[in-house]
Amino acid sequence: MTDLTLVWDAATSPDPLPNDTIGTACMVYVGGTSAARVWTEPEIDRVAHMPKLPVWVPTPGVDNPRQAGQACIAALQARGIRAVNSQGQRQWVLVDLETGREPAADWLKLFVRPIFQAGYSIPRYGSPDSSHLFDYPPGTVGYWVANYNGQARLYNHANVVGTQFQDLVQTPGGIVDQSVMLASGLPHLWL
Repeated sequence: MTDLTLVWDAATSPDPLPNDTIGTACMVYVGGTSAARVWTEPEIDRVAHMPKLPVWVPTPGVDNPRQAGQACIAALQARGIRAVNSQGQRQWVLVDLETGREPAADWLKLFVRPIFQAGYSIPRYGSPDSSHLFDYPPGTVGYWVANYNGQARLYNHANVVGTQFQDLVQTPGGIVDQSVMLASGLPHLWL
């Protein structure tokens, strides 16, 4: 049995926060041309005690990939998200690949290069059907799969590190989506 951690995400940080049965880590939207919205500093402060996975939502095949990569780095640094933590682990930055012209593997290669060179690692997010997720190389981290089957387990494919398994989960503070991720990824999240 693989050790998994529950993770939640939401367009707006719930208030109050979901309890641990929903997730002990969360995703924070930090930018990108296709981001529905970027979390505000008060929202980020609300989850300061939690492991956080920054999410960048570009428009693959449309955005200039190098400029998008540099913008991602600037957004991370503006929030104090260091590329390498005190244990020497690279910070993960989830890149959402469901928002552009697919597949865009050449675009992704140019986008990822400056981010990786800056010290961050990039899991690739998308659904197995509509985003052509597995047409992209897994990179150094792997894939985060959108597979809404309501089952808290990893999608069965090589190099999967996380799976978003349920959307529109009602909590007292607002609606969230739920994922599971390999617990071994926790040292790569922002604290």
